[in-house]
Parts: sequence; C-alpha cells; structure tokens
Amino acid sequence: MPGDPWREAADEASTLHELLSPSTKDSQVLERLAHQAPSPLVRRLAQLALEIHESADQEEGGPLSGLTAPDLAARLSCAKALLQTGQQRHLPFLKRRFIDEESPSVRVQLLEAIGAHGGSGQWPFLAGALRDPDRSVRLRVLDLAARLASKPDLVAIILQALRDPDVELRDKALSLLMVAGVKHDAAGAIPPQSPDPVLDTAEKVALARQLLQERDVEMLPVLRRLVEPGEDAAVVAEALRALALLGGPEEAARIRSCVERPEPAVVARALLALAHLRDSSHAARARELAGPDTADVLRAAALTYLAAQGSPAEHAPAQLADYVRHAAGLLAEDRGAELELYEPQPAPDGNT
Repeated sequence: MPGDPWREAADEASTLHELLSPSTKDSQVLERLAHQAPSPLVRRLAQLALEIHESADQEEGGPLSGLTAPDLAARLSCAKALLQTGQQRHLPFLKRRFIDEESPSVRVQLLEAIGAHGGSGQWPFLAGALRDPDRSVRLRVLDLAARLASKPDLVAIILQALRDPDVELRDKALSLLMVAGVKHDAAGAIPPQSPDPVLDTAEKVALARQLLQERDVEMLPVLRRLVEPGEDAAVVAEALRALALLGGPEEAARIRSCVERPEPAVVARALLALAHLRDSSHAARARELAGPDTADVLRAAALTYLAAQGSPAEHAPAQLADYVRHAAGLLAEDRGAELELYEPQPAPDGNT
C-alpha cells in the first residue's frame, strides 16, 4: 500500500519543528528540503522559510542590500559579488531587481548571476531580456543562450536576434547559428567555456525548411551560411531551394557555384534553383548531365532545367518524363517552393 505523501518521515520531525521557528538560518538545509523532502508540507514550509531569509538578506548589511543602494558603483559591486556567492534562493529578488534596474551594466551582471545560479531553468526569463533596450544586455543574452539554451531554444533566439537593428548583435547571432547549447551541470551552474557541438544535419535541414516557409529576406545570411562548401550535401540541397526563392537573381552566382560540387543532390538542386531563376548559364552543363549514364536525380534535374529553358519535356526517358513535366509546370507557375528532388519509384517487384 503506498505511503501517505503528507506524512512526515521520522527523521524530518525535528526539521519540521525547526522550520516553524524563525531562528532557522541554515539556508543549505532549507534549499535541500525545499526540493527533496518527501513531504509536500515540508517542501512548502522550507520554501516559505527561504523567502523569510531572502527578506532578511535584503535588510541593511544583508548580501542583497547593495542592489537597492542609490550609488551605481555599490549596486554593480553587489551584483558582481552575487555572481560568485549568490544562491538559488536569491533568484526571485534578482529577477525583480533586473526589471527595476536602470543601469545596463548592473543588468548585465544580474543576468549572469541569474544564469549562474538558476541554470537552464531560468532560460525563459533570460530569453525575455533580448527585448532589453540596451545592446550590451542583448549581447549578453546571446552568450547565455550558447551555454544554457536547448538546441530548439537556441535556434529560436538566434533567429529572433537576426532581426535586431544592431549590426554587431546580428553578426554575433549569425556566428552562433551553428552552436548548440552545452548542458549545464546538475548544480545548475554555468560550465566553463568549451568548444560547442554543431547542429546535426537533420537540424540544419529542418532549419532551412523553416526559413523556406517563413519567406523572410532578413534570413538570407543564414541561408548563405548553410550553402558554404563545408556543409553536408543534404543541408546545401535544402538551403539552395530557399535561397533561390528568397534571394532571387541576386543569389544566382552563389547558386551557380554549387553546380561544380561533386555531390549529385547538390548539383541537382542547384540546377532546379537556376531553372526557377530563369538562369540559362548552365545549359551546356545540363545537356551533359541529361545523358543516360548520369544518376537519375541529376538527369531529372538537368532535363527539368532544359525544359524550363524551352526544350520539350518529351525528350525525357519514360521513367523521368512525368517528373520533368510536373516540375517544369511548377516552375512555369512560379511555384518553385513545391519542387522536390527526383526519387526513383520502386519497380512492382520491389526492386529499384
């Protein structure tokens, strides 16, 4: 039979008595009980006791008292000290002070303290600081994002930062685009700086598809980053489609350079993108790739490119003709977003 969760364990009986006394001053014991005590009653009483201690900390001479000092230097010094010595129980007061604080330099230190002692659990609050009017505060939010945010949260905050009016902040956001959040340790402290893992291929492909749906020209720097030579072929192929649709003819040179890459999927997507842009510069290359010895995905893209330039789709072999006619029709209707790379259909016996 399950035990009564409201029953205080024997070893907590004296603790419960102490919690009810205002003389309890061991904050470490209180923090442990507030998070780990089996009894909900003990956890709630410990939380209340911590709030009482926080009020005492704000009194004259307490560790939080300097944050309300009229002197800027005193507030800044206190905020820096709390980064090293603060505790999790101080978080509610630190967040309130951040909202009321007028000095950007103090707000920056408060953000660091909140991140240091609250860890990733405080990320929703930290992310809201990206709307701060001061650029130094917004820049610090990006630093914290690289250390504390999960990958989805990191990508979301970076995409938001890429729309910021400040050039330096946009540049920093772009440099962080491929950075994944490092998991904070069990204590919730910010780990030391270390090389961060990059987003994996599937995440980058998903990002390119998201940008294709958003159709936001401010995201062009992101797409340009995703088609750089070192990127995986699947990522480049997906980003090229979005790049052509968002960037238009101004991105043609960047797309043309991808025709020279060795990966068939990249070359195929580059040809389809150029067909969308009505760019005929690679007609000769397309005719070479339209031969029977070329991989199906490349041959289909080359034939579609030629069809978009006026060559009849009937020249396509039987297994590609339907795809070529359909793809060329989408391009003629300016529906390039719907284009997909050709995938050979399995034969009736299950063989390709």
